[in-house]
Amino acid sequence: MHGPQDFRAIIQPDTALGGTAPDHKKQTASAPPRPSLAPPVAPSPPSRATPPEDATRLELPRVGSGLAPVPANEAERLAELNAAQILDTGREARFDRFTELAADVLGATFATLGLVDKERVWNKSCFGADVAEVPRNLSFCAHTIMAPELMVVEDTAVDPRFAHNPMVTCAPSIRFYAGAVLRGATGQPIGVLAIYDTAPRKFSSADATRLQRLAVLAETELLREQRAASFRDQVVRDAYYDALTGLPNRRLCRDRLEHAIRWAAGLGRRIAVIRADLDQFGALNSRLGREACDRVLTGVSERLVESLGQAATIGRWQDDEFVVLMPSLGAKSAAAEAAVAVTRAIDETFSLQGSTYTITAKVGASVYPDDGGDADTLLAHAGAALRSARGAAGGRYRFYTATFDAAAARHHFIEQRMRGALDAGLFSVHYQPKVDVRTRRLLGVEALLRWQDPELGAISPGEFIPIAEETGLIIPVGDWVLREACRQSKEWERELGRSVPVAVNVAGQQLQDPGLVERVRAVLEETGLAPSGLGLEVTESSLVEDTEGIIAKMKVLSELGIEFYIDDFGTGYSSLSYLRRFPIRTLKIDRAFVTDMVDNANDAAIVQAIIAMAKSLDLRVVAEGVETREQALFLRAYRCDEIQGYLFGRPMAPDALGALLMADAPLGG
Repeated sequence: MHGPQDFRAIIQPDTALGGTAPDHKKQTASAPPRPSLAPPVAPSPPSRATPPEDATRLELPRVGSGLAPVPANEAERLAELNAAQILDTGREARFDRFTELAADVLGATFATLGLVDKERVWNKSCFGADVAEVPRNLSFCAHTIMAPELMVVEDTAVDPRFAHNPMVTCAPSIRFYAGAVLRGATGQPIGVLAIYDTAPRKFSSADATRLQRLAVLAETELLREQRAASFRDQVVRDAYYDALTGLPNRRLCRDRLEHAIRWAAGLGRRIAVIRADLDQFGALNSRLGREACDRVLTGVSERLVESLGQAATIGRWQDDEFVVLMPSLGAKSAAAEAAVAVTRAIDETFSLQGSTYTITAKVGASVYPDDGGDADTLLAHAGAALRSARGAAGGRYRFYTATFDAAAARHHFIEQRMRGALDAGLFSVHYQPKVDVRTRRLLGVEALLRWQDPELGAISPGEFIPIAEETGLIIPVGDWVLREACRQSKEWERELGRSVPVAVNVAGQQLQDPGLVERVRAVLEETGLAPSGLGLEVTESSLVEDTEGIIAKMKVLSELGIEFYIDDFGTGYSSLSYLRRFPIRTLKIDRAFVTDMVDNANDAAIVQAIIAMAKSLDLRVVAEGVETREQALFLRAYRCDEIQGYLFGRPMAPDALGALLMADAPLGG
């Protein structure tokens, strides 16, 4: 912070260096400009009873009429003033120094730093008098904010705007006034740094410069306060609210549920915890893109809020999943009514890109205290019910029942076993060939994690990978897979005398990990594998959080020579236009579209469209799940580049894959 002597140096006008101050009459007609966030504007009105003909003068009503001048943009101005969050706060030395300096340097009886509110001028600081606030219709500052930068009244008694003002005709008998406008963050006039005297006086251009420079410093301090308040608000919003929908996020929903449980426990009431997941949202996203689907998510959130009212807490849990907390329920049957209300609120049509789409949802619910006594248990049980609803052939919602406990117990057991599986050497990496669609020769491999547990047997990756992601174990496990795959690829290279590129799957948590780039570099250096021999496969959904941070990491790795793939394209939450932001070289079409494309015209059209769009963006295309020659022929006709699936080989141990590499023959019969 500047001390008083520092301030004096800053506010000295240029004439202090030896120049001559211009004539005061010229100064009152055109005050010297001061640094400001606002654009240059016309000079302020002259402060004399009979202004010259060439002076710009505001036609304002006499204050004695009870009217105060009001800017045309008053609503915006008041909004900016309130955004500063400084009205009615305590006295602070950092603002008092400005009024003290203004009075001292400019030889005034007293000085104020006032903020012009709707019906008053509230003084954040007042030197030489003790005036907390003044009615706006009596205030000089209310007139000053109508001026571009500065307003000077050399003799208030002869100025028709103030001649009848009680502060002029009675105590404190103000006869001189000068005020410099203070502006908010967007340039709206929110206050005035002003000096007052009890006798008329002249105000030179040097004086005007000093006052304006002091005002710049005071304005900076006001803006610092506003920015700090804005930053605090933004931190709270980021921590507790979803950026897209504005709904409470996972953290805030959990906090509110804990509070509701304490309240319900004392009153013997029930709480319904409902988790809702939109149906076929991934397919909708692949057709319409991220922007259209964002409109769906915001539309669903608005419908839920409108339908369920203020009694419920409605939040966005993740991606296309919402959570609804319904407190103060009596009978358990009321929870079923709440679940139905949620499905009805979501079941509406949307008009998107010229077509109409009906959005539906699956719902899972649990009830306090019947299904759990704490927030984590209730949310987990609602999640288990939602998974059951997704897999059910009929029905739109499911309530948690004790039959779900077996699945939950297995989930917990797998989690515990996984924590020791890495150290125990129970994981292995298998490799699936990727072949050229025309020559059917092996171009590279995808590394796939496998787990053979002594007690549970072979555990499907579809079961243990989500658990690894939930618990954070995916990072150490993923690091091990990366190191093992790079080591094996380099070993094949030594044996065969040629590169065998390997693609490794990277989860969303790994992408968000700040240490990802350095660990990849370390693995390449440790194993001796060239960056061009490594590909990293990421899913669409892993790119929707911390987008800018992920892009930065991907660009660094891409510049090293590492190739990025989008895995399972068509099932996530993005579009080709959105993916252009990322350094992607290859798309992998999800097997769900490949499986039925020979017999299903819609799937065939989707595959063909994805390939055509990818080619237009100069991207390579890999099709997954190819199991028949007919599928391979279709993909070749569609100009797909690579294919992968059981037709050419299942995921296999390194020795078996090594034999295929050694044979170097066309695959797939």
